[in-house]
Order: sequence, then C-alpha cells, then structure tokens
Amino acid sequence: MPLRSRKSTETLPILRQRSRTPVWLALSWRILLALALIGVALAVHWFDREGLRDTSDGHVSLIDVVYFTMITVTTVGYGDIVPVTAPAAWKRWPNSSGEVASPARSS
Repeated sequence: MPLRSRKSTETLPILRQRSRTPVWLALSWRILLALALIGVALAVHWFDREGLRDTSDGHVSLIDVVYFTMITVTTVGYGDIVPVTAPAAWKRWPNSSGEVASPARSS
C-alpha cells in the first residue's frame, strides 16, 4: 500500500491542548501531593516505630523514623534500621525496575 502524503493545506490534529491551570499552580499541586505522600509514609512508620530496631543504639527516635522513611521511599534500604515485627515487615516497596523488594529481616 503506497504512503499518502498530506496536502500542505491540511492541519494536523491537536494531540494535547493547553491547560487552563497556570504552570506555577500545577507544579505547586504536584509538590504538595509528593509531600503529603511522604507525610503519610512518615506517619505510618512513626506509629509503628516499635516494630523497628536501630542497630546503632537500639532506640528509634523521630530522626531515625524520618531517615528510615526516606531510605524506604527511595528503595535504598541500607539495613541499619530494620523491621523486626510482622506488621512492620509486611511493607513491600516496588523498586525502579518494577520488582517488589522485601525489607531486610534481622535474625
């Protein structure tokens, strides 16, 4: 089947229309949503901090929870703060390749 060429007078269809929302407002909403999601993860880890163990001093403080949340959200998982109870260990996070990574378990 031969390829047909477009006439120069035809216009291409518009695939994306310009948003009525200003760029600054759309960006602000996205930043707010990202912070809210991190806040939810932080709250979950804070209220379940008894299920975590800090390998350096054994006490899990607010700074430890913030650190653990950021390491968990970014799927780095250094292993210096680990979940030790079943409710804390059920959290499974997908990594960048789409695989589901299990949190490290202590022995």
